[in-house]
Amino acid sequence: MEVINLYPESELIDLKGREDNDPQISEKINLYKVPNALITSYGYTIKNFSVLEESISFRHRKTISFKNIISFVFLKRKISVQTTAISIANGWYDSYYHFTLECLPKLFLMGDFIDKATIIFPSKISKFHQQWFDLLGVTQIKYINNDEIVKTPLAITCNFPERDLNHHNIILPEFRNWILEHINNKDSIGYKKIFIGRKNPMHRKLLNLEEVKTTLQNEGFTYVEMEDFSIADQIKLFYNAEQIVCLHGAALSNLCFSKPKTKVLDLIHEQFKQWCFLKMSIILDIDYAVFSCSGTNNNAILPGHQDISVDISKLTNILKKWSL
Repeated sequence: MEVINLYPESELIDLKGREDNDPQISEKINLYKVPNALITSYGYTIKNFSVLEESISFRHRKTISFKNIISFVFLKRKISVQTTAISIANGWYDSYYHFTLECLPKLFLMGDFIDKATIIFPSKISKFHQQWFDLLGVTQIKYINNDEIVKTPLAITCNFPERDLNHHNIILPEFRNWILEHINNKDSIGYKKIFIGRKNPMHRKLLNLEEVKTTLQNEGFTYVEMEDFSIADQIKLFYNAEQIVCLHGAALSNLCFSKPKTKVLDLIHEQFKQWCFLKMSIILDIDYAVFSCSGTNNNAILPGHQDISVDISKLTNILKKWSL
């Protein structure tokens, strides 16, 4: 196996004493070339009955047992490809956030091989996966089921840039620029103030949505839902907006493509201690703030899933400060 160092460890991000449920776990970022290897649908690279742990997301590394490996090697249907194969997936690839900010950065890190290698990816994909692949010009993809495994003469993979829900301070800005290079007519959607809601949410509903919409519309905000826009247009929305108010959720993944100094208000439950978008904003110099909201007080539901209400007077005060 050949190992090529790409980047040093990420710098520690200072959260100013905030409690962090998902602290950084940084390591050097390497590229791995593994000859005559096997690749599973979730991106595990196997050689000589051993999984290359460095290429697995931090949270999933300890879930692989030798029994699992035996199952991978002997019970899954083998599919052979004659080309070099790239692994980018993880166990949460079906989440827009995790795919956009964890899987795609791996693709960026292995960008030199995109045109001459086959990407191994789970067969169960969503509309956003296909849109991303189309946007990036990725066409050579082998989709496989969970009961299948690919045999390749050369597997190429790398570390995930950081632990899930974290970001590498060098790689993230470079990844952002790489994506923006693929966007034509960046200024074609020119809303300067946007309020981002969620279409038919199963949880984390905004109970006084209409009141918040009216308040924000009176201040010049346009209400949008990301489900109505293509990936390219979502990126344009964030790239051009100067002020963003958003219900906490995967839509804020696109904050990666906002310009420095963009003002962002993240509407979130007051007990939800999750700082992925704050960490991103610190790296990209975005003016991000959490707007703490009261929840439904149902102790059986995690704070991140509770319905919330926005204090209108508090929101109005923040908007006045933004306009100064």
